[in-house]
Amino acid sequence: MKKILNWFLEPYKLLLPEMKHLNSLRRSNETTKQEQLRILKLMAYNIMALLVYSIFLIAFIGYFFTVFVVGWPILIMEACILLLVISLRQSTKHIYFKIRDGYIKNDPTQVKNWY
Repeated sequence: MKKILNWFLEPYKLLLPEMKHLNSLRRSNETTKQEQLRILKLMAYNIMALLVYSIFLIAFIGYFFTVFVVGWPILIMEACILLLVISLRQSTKHIYFKIRDGYIKNDPTQVKNWY
């Protein structure tokens, strides 16, 4: 049960410290105005990802309880939501974190191999 709970809470554990890191980068004296604008865009992306993930999580929990009322056809919605959660988690872990530094500096050589 603890592994399942950690699996669902992992995006929060990844993105909330990321928001603090981006905020400290934005407030440092070394960043230029263009870098600060890119950091703000990344912060907006993180907020959007957390919002979408929260909506998926609430829907997943809600549909889980409606399975007992409606029956097995609602499991199709559960599977769809689970696939969306998996794709959001994978894109955050395997794409976002690898291109973040290169995007901030606008330097394609800093982008790690993400495919």
